[in-house]
Amino acid sequence: VLAVGLGGWLYLSSYYTEHFDAQARQRLERDRDLFVAANQLNAVKFLRTVMARSGASEIEGVFATVTDEEIAELRETYGMPEGVETDNEENAENATPPPATDEELRLILRRRAHQECQAFRAFLSQEQAGGRTPELIAITDGNGVVISRDVDPNAQPVGVNLSKQYSSVQRALRGNAVRDFWYWNEFLLDVAIAPIHREGSVVGSVLVGYDISNGVAQADRDMFGEDVAYLFRQGEEW
Repeated sequence: VLAVGLGGWLYLSSYYTEHFDAQARQRLERDRDLFVAANQLNAVKFLRTVMARSGASEIEGVFATVTDEEIAELRETYGMPEGVETDNEENAENATPPPATDEELRLILRRRAHQECQAFRAFLSQEQAGGRTPELIAITDGNGVVISRDVDPNAQPVGVNLSKQYSSVQRALRGNAVRDFWYWNEFLLDVAIAPIHREGSVVGSVLVGYDISNGVAQADRDMFGEDVAYLFRQGEEW
């Protein structure tokens, strides 16, 4: 009886071990395929959202010709540029305002870009699932230099040529929307970059970056019912 019982236990133990191992492998493979498919879909949605914004007239308008009203408003705030005579009251009313300086044009462009980055940030914070707020939204010129960003018009990386750091920015400035992953200020960012067209030419790009953090893994866990971890390679370390 003992021998038969032990033999039966070993047989059933081996059978169910293999059975449950096979079930676990099938489930993991299914979950992996679902995870990949869901992330691919989210990537497409993310990229399309940024592409739609880059094609909006408001974003294109950042690079429109500067108006006299904008120059007058800027000078009312900051004063006339150096070297311009303003003390001749007799001719002041009829005098033609001097053309905008390069610095004034940069300030106006930065103000426009900052307003659009802020508007896009508000839109994404409302529309994106889970109310995630982007870590970075910025607009670059046609060379890849950041004109302005969302949080502060003068905050880093304003003035930085991102095309020299990230090949994905170069691709975007050649007219291709791109998704990439960046190490940026000790963050790993999931980034979408789309070109800005004006009159048939690429004049700049708009980019959005989300920090990949514990919150992302937790959201994936809630969606799939399985614990999720992300491993990132930086240099020779994970």
